[in-house]
Amino acid sequence: MTTPAIARGLTIKQPWAFAIAEGFKTIENRSRRTNYRGTLLIHAGRVHDDSVSVVRYSRDAAIRLTELGGRSNFWDAREHLPSRIVPPPPTSLALSAVIATAQLTGCHEAVDGCCAPWGFPDQWHWELGDVQPLQRAVAKAGALGLWKPDADLLDAVFPAVEACGKCKQPFDPADTAFDGRARYHLTPYCRGCVDRCHDTEIADHRCVICA
Repeated sequence: MTTPAIARGLTIKQPWAFAIAEGFKTIENRSRRTNYRGTLLIHAGRVHDDSVSVVRYSRDAAIRLTELGGRSNFWDAREHLPSRIVPPPPTSLALSAVIATAQLTGCHEAVDGCCAPWGFPDQWHWELGDVQPLQRAVAKAGALGLWKPDADLLDAVFPAVEACGKCKQPFDPADTAFDGRARYHLTPYCRGCVDRCHDTEIADHRCVICA
């Protein structure tokens, strides 16, 4: 990912943060308006609200929560120790962690039941778009209001993207195809470029990979 020039963090209680990270909730209810527009780090607070019934707002969201283990599977990212044996808990159920990014695209005052079912009356509705869940939760203590993330947090949320030395396309960490754009072993080249190079029939072939 490319680190944005300006970003702000917003701490949100669970399971509301889960609903945003999973793409169900596109409105954040706040008591005041904001003039900020741009990249937003969706930060899950250290506690979850037991009084919130997700199924009341979205049956699909409730089903997804059940698939991830339900309310009993919320976990504190500050206390979790990564393990090669035990898979990491679901990112969207983390507490005290940044779990997604979004774009804060607008803000309006609630009128006539707008933004149902997630938008509340007598609140300002902060409009969220382009929500991108993180593959791994980034532990962080929360704060009130819009807060400014430090450089270390931004580096963790938006890691530098490495690119193939030949085609210049970014390596895709999710690409597992043999001829895909995943890195070829420890070389600075993607598998696609290496395969095309090795498949050539030109006898005196010399390229930036084989030279």
